[in-house]
Amino acid sequence: MPNRISDRIRARQLELLYSHQPFAVLTSAVITLALLYFLRDFPEQQALLGWAFLIMITLLFRAVTTFFYSRSSNTSLRRQRRFEILFLVGISLSGLAWGLLGLWLYPLTTNVDTHLLLLIIMVGLAGGSSATLSFHLLPVTLFVLLILLPALYSLYSTEGSQNAAIGFAIIFYIVFLLKNAHLFQKNYEQLLILKEASLQKERKLRRSQRAAEEASRAKTNFLANMSHEIRTPMNVIIGMSRLIKETRLDEQQRKYFGRIESSATILMGLLNGILDFSKIEAGQLILEKQPFFLATLLDGIHSTMIGLAREKGISLLIHKDPQVPEAFVGDSIRLSQILINLIGNAIKFTNEGGEIRIKVTTLETDPDTSLCPLQFTVRDTGIGIPENKQKLLFESFQQADTSISRKYGGTGLGLAICRQLVQLMGGTISVRSEEGHGASFTFTVLLKPCSRELVKQVHTADSPVNQGRARLNILLVEDNEANRELATIVLESAGQAVTPAVDGLDALTKLGEQSFDLILMDVQMPRMNGITATRMIRAIEQQEPIPPTIDQDLLARLSDKLAGRHITIIAMTAHAMDSDRQRCLDAGMDDYLTKPFQPEQVLDALASFTPATSTQAKDISGKEEPDPSEQAILATVREHLHATYGLGPEQIDQLLATSRKSLDEQMQKARQSLREEDGEGLREAAHAAKGNLLNLGLNELSELAARIEKQAEAGEIEQCRDALHDLQARLADLLA
Repeated sequence: MPNRISDRIRARQLELLYSHQPFAVLTSAVITLALLYFLRDFPEQQALLGWAFLIMITLLFRAVTTFFYSRSSNTSLRRQRRFEILFLVGISLSGLAWGLLGLWLYPLTTNVDTHLLLLIIMVGLAGGSSATLSFHLLPVTLFVLLILLPALYSLYSTEGSQNAAIGFAIIFYIVFLLKNAHLFQKNYEQLLILKEASLQKERKLRRSQRAAEEASRAKTNFLANMSHEIRTPMNVIIGMSRLIKETRLDEQQRKYFGRIESSATILMGLLNGILDFSKIEAGQLILEKQPFFLATLLDGIHSTMIGLAREKGISLLIHKDPQVPEAFVGDSIRLSQILINLIGNAIKFTNEGGEIRIKVTTLETDPDTSLCPLQFTVRDTGIGIPENKQKLLFESFQQADTSISRKYGGTGLGLAICRQLVQLMGGTISVRSEEGHGASFTFTVLLKPCSRELVKQVHTADSPVNQGRARLNILLVEDNEANRELATIVLESAGQAVTPAVDGLDALTKLGEQSFDLILMDVQMPRMNGITATRMIRAIEQQEPIPPTIDQDLLARLSDKLAGRHITIIAMTAHAMDSDRQRCLDAGMDDYLTKPFQPEQVLDALASFTPATSTQAKDISGKEEPDPSEQAILATVREHLHATYGLGPEQIDQLLATSRKSLDEQMQKARQSLREEDGEGLREAAHAAKGNLLNLGLNELSELAARIEKQAEAGEIEQCRDALHDLQARLADLLA
């Protein structure tokens, strides 16, 4: 135990002493009153009352000091010393006052019962003090000695062997109390020191944790920025290389561009590996659960890797055990990533004429989970791995030998990512190898078998045959000129109409000038970024208030174009972290494409948001058109006009043009009246639209307009909002 207790520990001791003082004061007061009652026949009542008054004064002093201690918020060392002295003064006064029982009142009577009562009280108070004062040795020593020493003096001043024996017992009792108090204080101080050390360690751990979290955030931000900065030019390099290869080139030029493309692909593989590793470390990598055919996956891997194997004269063989189920539910892309990484390493470290065998088997299925342990073994006849290096293989940025990275390339991340992906799939990975005699990597993953029909259903739904691509009017928002040019070429080559915009503000301006079916939105742009622009578009569609950051005339035009619609917005960015994807989706974007993208990725994304024969945006309410195609609506109207009024094709076209103009004006008036909360204007617009729709034979839409008219007439303007959005969305095809 150090000679000098830390100030913090002394403060804690003082806090505990004061926390027990109210109970001690109350107990002393009760004992005093009880003693006055039991000694009501005491011969010297004035002396007894004087003693009781003295006790109450000391108790009042202790109560007042406790009150001021509890009210004080000052934690300085000077304040601590002051209250420590006050506590010692109070406890000393109390000890002296109780000691007067033995020194002053004890000799005033010869009654044995009274003597016994006084001794019991003094001994009991001394013993009780050890429970409330032993946090600090000094106060308990003062209190015990000041109470019991006067009693000892009185006992030894009175003749009789009985008094001498009682005195000896009290001396032994004093030693016992002080010894225990000393041990208690020592143990408690040790406990406080350990607790203080624990708190110090906890604070240090928290600081370390905060530093680690800040470092992790810094790393994530660095990777996100690095991803953006590298992917933006890589998008242009890969995209333009592919486009140039499709033009007329001589053999040497095609060879040069092939090398550019392959080098860019290698660089993208390195970048993707680092990002995958970072995502797994941050817990942001989420496995997909989609049905797939295992044979199709293995065929795809063989087709991907056979070219590299043949270039080195290596045979690549895949064997699937007949007992392995045909189809599974899981993340086939990540499973392919593991196999391609292992096969790629095998090709890299196997010399010409070697062999690589992939074997797929199953272990016993868990009856409780219905999961099938699928085991893959990738065996090669390459250079092998020394036994003392095998434990390092699955660690980050580790290779069997530093010379390997110079001779064969690589960062040492591939196997670390494989291990983490295997673990995410509930499995394990291991290696067996002997230097000079090849290596065998074995891993298991837990997958749920499924039926062939389930896979076929999903593939049929996703098939391009079922995703007819209509010609879309696309707003392309991209600040990088090269990326903008590349995307425009890709989209126009696929038959799409493209209008470019250089940032979010330019996009809003163009949206106010013409209608678009879909927006491809970059995220990081000057003036106004894609996140802000998307939030504004969504707010305008839902007629929510937006900050006055854009021109009011532009806002009015945007409201006319967008109110009640939901235009599809697809993020197109070089940010590749899952948190970036979530930020885009939270802002209201419908999908997310990561640069550099392949042309088919863009076209597939367009197809997933485009009906086969319609290019109009969706109703924000989520209600589907009974008959969404423009041709179906127009055919219904044409048939009605011909059958009801006997009109010819030219007359019908003329009437449709007039009706479109009239309905468009009425919808604009209705939206403006809704914004201005003009019930009468809204009623008039709905009434006029109702008549127009009846003339065209659109009875259901006419009833919707009639409901808006009735609600507006009743002053229920807010209730008209959803119905007007619904009507406008369902009229979009007719008004286009």
